[in-house]
Amino acid sequence: MICSSSTSSISTPPPMLPPEILLAIVNELVSDRRTLLDLLFVSRQFHSLALQPLYHEIAFRMDRPDESLIKKLCSLARNAERNPGMRFTTSFSFVLKGHRAAPPNLFYEMEEAIKRIVPALSAVRRICLSMHASVNAQILWPLPVGAPLTHLRVHECSLKSEYLRRFLSSRPALQSLEIDCFPYGTWRMNIVPYKLPPGSFPPLRSLSVPLRELAYFETPPPSLINLDLSEPTYALERNPETLRQLIMPFTSIRALSFSNVLLFSVSLLPQLPNLEYLRLDETFVRCCPPCHISYAFGITQAKPMIHGLLTTTRLKYIRCLESEDLGHDVFGASGTLVVADIASRRDHTYRMCRGVDDSVPLNDHWDEWEGWWERAQRAVTNAERSSLSMSRV
Repeated sequence: MICSSSTSSISTPPPMLPPEILLAIVNELVSDRRTLLDLLFVSRQFHSLALQPLYHEIAFRMDRPDESLIKKLCSLARNAERNPGMRFTTSFSFVLKGHRAAPPNLFYEMEEAIKRIVPALSAVRRICLSMHASVNAQILWPLPVGAPLTHLRVHECSLKSEYLRRFLSSRPALQSLEIDCFPYGTWRMNIVPYKLPPGSFPPLRSLSVPLRELAYFETPPPSLINLDLSEPTYALERNPETLRQLIMPFTSIRALSFSNVLLFSVSLLPQLPNLEYLRLDETFVRCCPPCHISYAFGITQAKPMIHGLLTTTRLKYIRCLESEDLGHDVFGASGTLVVADIASRRDHTYRMCRGVDDSVPLNDHWDEWEGWWERAQRAVTNAERSSLSMSRV
């Protein structure tokens, strides 16, 4: 009897916590990767619950080639198709910045590893790939057709525009495209000068490209809200008429960002009748000598330049570089401006709102996948609601 009783007590499994309690425990450990790895071996329930936060975001970011991270990448690639955690991956990033000193075989090794990982990303929504011109962005093409990709960033890699057209046409959920893979230097590789025809685009909401590659996208989708343009600072002698032709297909956009772009291209802004949100990178004014400022607006001061923009557009939001003469009078120059974010040379940003005397310092840390224009829209909406509430008091 004693033996029987003892056997019975040993064979009785311990009571299990409800699934919602187990999930709450795992959610408290999202930032503790080591503990999540230990949970994989506790029980089947904990194993299935811990997989999702472990594989939700896969990111490899290196300022220079890091052998330990590259080994982890290759280890992940070896069993990617059989790894049950990959079905939970919604964000995949591989960014290598300091690549000039890296040996060519290292790029080949990384490229082959990513080739094996991409087919396993069945639930991925966001992909960022920034490597080297010797790496072909075509390694992303085996992405499962059913993957709900919404954001794509591809920098530095080589890319044929024909392959880009095929890829975009198979991605109906894509909303944001950030790409810098077309040739503007002799080091670019494997490029075909091919413009993307009408119907090539999914319903994009945001497009980010170098200014001189804008011609590849001469038939943007009507859904496009934001256009981010960049240009090397040495290219200051562009024909204004060429700029006009490049930007005219985008007259329906509501948000525009300039980074290191020619100042006289800003003089085209009044031709964008729907423009409401504008961001000028802080290097914008610095990279333009007075002769170019004078060429654009007949002025040599930052204040008249900004005021000129405000009086000739219907902007609701602007982000620009700090100026000694730039203050709350920006709202007097425009009847539509609601929010102005001013970036200082000390890496601080403060916000001014119409009808509010004091400026507010901003925390410039945000979700890396959220567009600046989405934050600007939210800021304008909140400021308008606050102003309405104050007027009712």
